[in-house]
Amino acid sequence: MPNVVGMTVTEAEREVLAAGKSVRATSARAIVAGYRESNLERGRIASQTERVGRTMYPYWDDVGGKYGEVTFTVYLSSGPRPAPDFTGKSERAARELAQRERVALSFGAAKQNFRVPKGLVSEQRPDPGEPMSRSRVTAYLSDGYPLPNYKNQTVNAALRDSGKLGFTVVQQAERNLLAPAGIVFDQNPPPDTLLPLRGPVTLKVSQGWPVPRFIGQPESAGDKLAQRYRIDLVKQAQDNARVPVGEIFDQQPPADELIPDNRKVNVTLSAGYPLPDLLGHDEAYARQVAKTLGFELTISRQPEREHTAGKIAGQTPAAGTRLPLDSPVAVVASEGWRTPDFLKLEENQARSLADEKQVALAVTERVDRATQPGIVFDQSPEPDTLLPPGRPVEILVSSGFPTPRFIEMQRSEAESRAAQNSIRLNVEKTANVDIPAGLVFDQSPKPGTPLPADSRVSVSVSSGWPVPDFVGQSEERALATAEANKITLVTVGSREDFDLRPGYVVTQLPEPGDAIPADRHVQILLSLGWPIAPDAVGRQGRNISQAFSQAHPNATVALNERVFTLQAAGTVLSQTPKAGLKLGRDQKLELVIAAEKPVWFWPATGAAALTALCGGGLLARRYRVQVNGRTPVEQGVSPQADNPGDVTCKVTRDPGSQLCTGAAADTEDAQAADSILHMKVSVDLGEQTIHSVAIEGEEG
Repeated sequence: MPNVVGMTVTEAEREVLAAGKSVRATSARAIVAGYRESNLERGRIASQTERVGRTMYPYWDDVGGKYGEVTFTVYLSSGPRPAPDFTGKSERAARELAQRERVALSFGAAKQNFRVPKGLVSEQRPDPGEPMSRSRVTAYLSDGYPLPNYKNQTVNAALRDSGKLGFTVVQQAERNLLAPAGIVFDQNPPPDTLLPLRGPVTLKVSQGWPVPRFIGQPESAGDKLAQRYRIDLVKQAQDNARVPVGEIFDQQPPADELIPDNRKVNVTLSAGYPLPDLLGHDEAYARQVAKTLGFELTISRQPEREHTAGKIAGQTPAAGTRLPLDSPVAVVASEGWRTPDFLKLEENQARSLADEKQVALAVTERVDRATQPGIVFDQSPEPDTLLPPGRPVEILVSSGFPTPRFIEMQRSEAESRAAQNSIRLNVEKTANVDIPAGLVFDQSPKPGTPLPADSRVSVSVSSGWPVPDFVGQSEERALATAEANKITLVTVGSREDFDLRPGYVVTQLPEPGDAIPADRHVQILLSLGWPIAPDAVGRQGRNISQAFSQAHPNATVALNERVFTLQAAGTVLSQTPKAGLKLGRDQKLELVIAAEKPVWFWPATGAAALTALCGGGLLARRYRVQVNGRTPVEQGVSPQADNPGDVTCKVTRDPGSQLCTGAAADTEDAQAADSILHMKVSVDLGEQTIHSVAIEGEEG
């Protein structure tokens, strides 16, 4: 029986039928025993009565059931319970309802809501009637919604909000000195009154205010008038011979026009004497200027960041104002700026205090074992002293004790460094293909970070990586193996090797299995192979010897000469080993070459006749030499390429010169030639063997 929990009935019947094929089931039918509450979607199987894995037996009777059908009993999910409706209830009422309904109720952060009064549930998750997960509901109390402030705005803003926030607007137009025409200057209920409201919002809308008449007024009176009507009076001085000094003789906009939105009115004053600039001077200088020019001076004092204590930081009216004045000149003398106390604060607290006190901060981190990392332990200037204008407060923040760097150190060096700093070092050996043996390649904590309270640092030390075995590999394969192991192969030379072909690695240093050295270089020696015997027969032996010795300096070439041959001097007659075979381990190549002929030795024409002359003998016998059993040819004629024939040679009485074999037994020369068994003769077609000799006669 398969596990069908979570499936629909159709899916379960299909799954059970597929599993029942092994017992020849022809159909499957689910029997729904009822419904149970579950987090599963309604209609899906919440549980099954048959145990998973139990053997299923189809119905095989002819009566009372369907033949071949497998039945199983399930309970369907009625789905999760719907959430109760907590909206509109107070927190207490909501908790009581949750207790009755056995619901786990939690409250999220209160949310602004202009439709639900403050303190009542404005929304919940899940929504009322929606399925709950594990009978949990999160409710959100209404925080109300503050009525916006429409003062100093056009009435259109309130009209737009009224539709969105569900309140009505009543407008009242009135003249107002402070607000430009069309601007709200009062509202009822006041701003921040929590919505929803029981009545409309009444807005008082300004009809503006006419500009007063400044012309003919002295400057002080103009200032008072501007102050009265909250007007920003923009003054300019101009020489005027008909208007007393300091009296206004022009204004823009003219009187009785509405005060502009920016509340600025430009007036032109009669030129007088400009008031000197007192800013930056000390109090004594300001008093002396006031006494000399005859104006009244008032001095107030306040802290000033940009001015030294005792210096004038502000004055009213401003420098350049024409004298005489109807009111005193007011100046502000700086009391200086006190340095805040940053000691023992965290760095972020120090920065916040600097922003609050409007001072610049210069932060420097420094090692200080007595202070926790991130805490200010010194400052300049000292707290509550006067801060020079423009100078930042320099603070020193403890960086703690930084963890030393052990990476790239040898283990012994790292342990020594740790001991010097009273650090407990945990060493772990790890194989690493990139790092030489004995070298630290990782640590925790990282270098420069604060040292832990237990002063314990863990380091990973490389145990190295074994050098691969390159011996017997071709150079190409060895390079590929080296690249895979991040090794640089250095070919230091080559040598002959009896077993390895040319280009294969003969030896290496370091040996296979040794740790890869720090420079990651491995030296190899390549095989030159083993000398192969050249095809030397018929070629000049000394040239062959010279070329072979140059190609194989370790090889030895032995040249053995043979006098009695028809080949030209120096020609290779035979070789050991044969051409194409590898030399023995002694690297010796033996060549038999034709020797230089003595003056008494003269070969016949075509190198087919062999003549031997002995010293002092005038009488010689002519012998016929049969070559390879061929038909004899006439004396003195070279054998043809297609029919070598017989070769004629002459033998003297000299017992030291033996040329031919098989001579007639009754000749004197036969006794001298008895010890000769075979003889080689060079003919046009190559080397031939003389098989028999016959006497043809004598000649002088």
